[in-house]
Amino acid sequence: MLIVVALDDVSGDTTSYVIDKLLDKGAKNVHITQTVTKKGRIGLIFFIDVDEKNLDDVGEVIMTELGSTGYNVISAKHFQANTRLAVHRVIVRSKKESFDGAVRIKSSISPKGQLVKVDPEYDDLVRIIEGVKKKLGVDLTLRRIKKKIQEDVSTGRDETILELRS
Repeated sequence: MLIVVALDDVSGDTTSYVIDKLLDKGAKNVHITQTVTKKGRIGLIFFIDVDEKNLDDVGEVIMTELGSTGYNVISAKHFQANTRLAVHRVIVRSKKESFDGAVRIKSSISPKGQLVKVDPEYDDLVRIIEGVKKKLGVDLTLRRIKKKIQEDVSTGRDETILELRS
């Protein structure tokens, strides 16, 4: 089911709080987009993906926390890629020493078996960046390490080795 609710009087801090509460009550996903409503007011449209069994609990949050007097429910069929979880080894080497770590990877596979997405866990990437900084004294960018891991996983490599030049 997809709940769509439009509001024109919700603050940013309330939105953040409500997203967490909606997820706690069973929403699978919450997206919010900004819009312009009648009389030129800035508004928000919430798109909330929810199973029918959690519809009442999520609806209660919409009404009590957002003050909405109603919302639309659209019956929708959700298509999802198959996902595979794995741990991928990451080695970062300088001329004198190396850092060895691991990152959790979620890979999405299409129904016909094509790899569509390789998504390294953000917290693991940050831990590797911080470990490399502490041990090797080198600042890696999130973009660089993420891209290298995605390339290696996409080509079937079991580990990523990053050789530092200096």
